[in-house]
Amino acid sequence: MFTSFTCKNSAQFEINTHLRLTKNLVLQQHQSKPLFRHCHIAMNRATGKHDQLTAADEQDSFGKQPSKRPLFMTISPTLYQILHSRKLKSDDINPNYPIWKLRINDEEYEAIKTLLREKEQNLKEYSLEAMIFYAEWWKRDYKGDMASKENAAKVIGFTSKESTNKLFKVAKQRLNAKHYVILSKSEDGNNLYFRTLLFQGGLQLNYIKKNLDNPQSHIVAFSKALVKALAKDEAFRNEAEKALAKDEALRNDAEKALAKVVNERVNRIGKEVKLTSKTIDLLGEMALKTALGVVLEDEEWFPFDDKTNELGELMRELHHEKQPLHPAQTRTFAHLAVEVRCRHPSSRAASRPQATPRPI
Repeated sequence: MFTSFTCKNSAQFEINTHLRLTKNLVLQQHQSKPLFRHCHIAMNRATGKHDQLTAADEQDSFGKQPSKRPLFMTISPTLYQILHSRKLKSDDINPNYPIWKLRINDEEYEAIKTLLREKEQNLKEYSLEAMIFYAEWWKRDYKGDMASKENAAKVIGFTSKESTNKLFKVAKQRLNAKHYVILSKSEDGNNLYFRTLLFQGGLQLNYIKKNLDNPQSHIVAFSKALVKALAKDEAFRNEAEKALAKDEALRNDAEKALAKVVNERVNRIGKEVKLTSKTIDLLGEMALKTALGVVLEDEEWFPFDDKTNELGELMRELHHEKQPLHPAQTRTFAHLAVEVRCRHPSSRAASRPQATPRPI
């Protein structure tokens, strides 16, 4: 009775035996090599086992020791491929590396949405994927209406409140675990987790591109007004640099007061070009960084990838709007340090300038 097989069962038995023997061989020969990770994933897929690649497993493939991590710190094979193609690990996506810098393409964005839709009942294991989704939704799918968790989740196909809340919860866990600076309302101090997730996507590129020729959107007028104000007012320009160059959590009372002054100035400029307070809240910081990058001629300030030239028309208009600064106003600490070393060669080793802080 135990040795009686149908043709179909016999074939399946041979397949399972081959997979088991092959997997054992891989485990024995490649445990200390990156190849082990990929073979292990492939074998698990073939045998129908859990296909999740943990951050600890990911570290093994880069020659590090494994570490225990909670479920929300795991990543999927989908995300692994995205990161691996950029020579990145999940830990590289942190407060110093905003998600817009990943330059997620259309195919990858669709793959992330598909993954989250398929894993709707088990979202707790996909926190980084959830973060990437929110950031990319903001950059791609925001249409100028109310930016809400519900509107974002609908793009994936989530309609229930439960799934919408689960998606937000796991992304929020990632923010806290990686010590992101959470935006907050100045008047009541409430944390703005959702807006923090959105701003990881940088500038709302598609929304802005679609409204460049729409005078009712006032986006171009707002950006131009910020460029003008920064170029003409050296004090405002210096204040904006200081306010944007340092994380909110690290600011002292004086710096927080300075940031408040800058925000008030940005709000006033926004209202002058007929933007609503809600729109200013959503556009203000990213628009200010863009304008500052234009005035200082430093693309490190831009909250988007300027190399793609997606905002070529707007950027040309903003550069045209800018009044040339006096050469003395554009010199940075680094330039001055170079001059000092040239004048005093003996002090080169002792006077190496520290890297100028850059905005996130």
